[in-house]
Amino acid sequence: MLAAVDLGFGLSYMWIHDNVERISLSRPFSTVMELGDGYGGEISRALLLLSMRTSRSIYRSQLRISINGFNISRVAKPASELFFKNQYHSIFIYDLMPIRDRISGRAELEIESRDLEILVDGIAIIATYSIDSLREARCFNTLHTGPYILSGGEKIHIKARRQKGGEMIFRAVALPHRRANITLSLEQSRFEKTFSVDGISEIFVRYIEPDSDGDEDIVISLRCVEGECLAKIPWILVTSTSIKGPNYILKEAFLSDSMRELIIEFENTGDLDAGELCAIALWRGSIVGRTIARPSKRGRIAVPLNMRIPPDSLRNTGQNKLTARITWNWLGRTEETSTPQ
Repeated sequence: MLAAVDLGFGLSYMWIHDNVERISLSRPFSTVMELGDGYGGEISRALLLLSMRTSRSIYRSQLRISINGFNISRVAKPASELFFKNQYHSIFIYDLMPIRDRISGRAELEIESRDLEILVDGIAIIATYSIDSLREARCFNTLHTGPYILSGGEKIHIKARRQKGGEMIFRAVALPHRRANITLSLEQSRFEKTFSVDGISEIFVRYIEPDSDGDEDIVISLRCVEGECLAKIPWILVTSTSIKGPNYILKEAFLSDSMRELIIEFENTGDLDAGELCAIALWRGSIVGRTIARPSKRGRIAVPLNMRIPPDSLRNTGQNKLTARITWNWLGRTEETSTPQ
């Protein structure tokens, strides 16, 4: 059974370190995580999440953890610990609110173990932002923590709140033992999405505009592709809002009369804008133009090209096709939309 942590109202951002790291007695670990600005809001909740594997119980071991030079742990006290197939799987949850001013923009994380070798297979920072302009919106955020280890055919069941016309967002990290398929299903909404996972993988689903309010039963299931399989899911972040985040759609792309610019026309079908848009032109697998633009409900972006492109390149297929792409950051994740290939 996953434990549920209410993160309160607002927009919850999650930043993920997507590598497995080994910590030995002589080799500590450090990384820098670049954090966003939270749509200009104030941090109302901030957590550091760590998932670890060890050969013996990590409880009370000498584990020093610091963020931007500030120690938040010297002795290991996991929130949960599971013994499975000769390994201990531990989840750590640290409240970062006392040092929230220290993590604005970036977080340099350092982990040092003085008496135990550790595999760190999950690192995430979650921050919930209270935003004055969204005070009338209903934004619920729940963190479900395990660890949960699925065998082929097994399922996780959790619940979320569905809000008509808004959206539901699900973010998790999966660590499969070998190649497998993970399916996330929304039972009442009759929606499902399957991910092929091989190595540490992010599970991300954004379900836009539910047709009614109510409870949603969420099922996460594992199917083996070859032989027996296992997958570890340390945590799942679920956000339910009555408004829609940025969702940019490319309406049209064409070359300028001078053939020196790619003109991209777009529309935002969401209720909120991203901080900025990055527009990219790609041809034969290479970036041939890039520019940063201010977002709007609908607009046009001119992308300067660093080489002359054949006039028929937008109508081609395969690698000879000129592709337009827009990317933006939202809730700690990069999203994108492109012209069809």
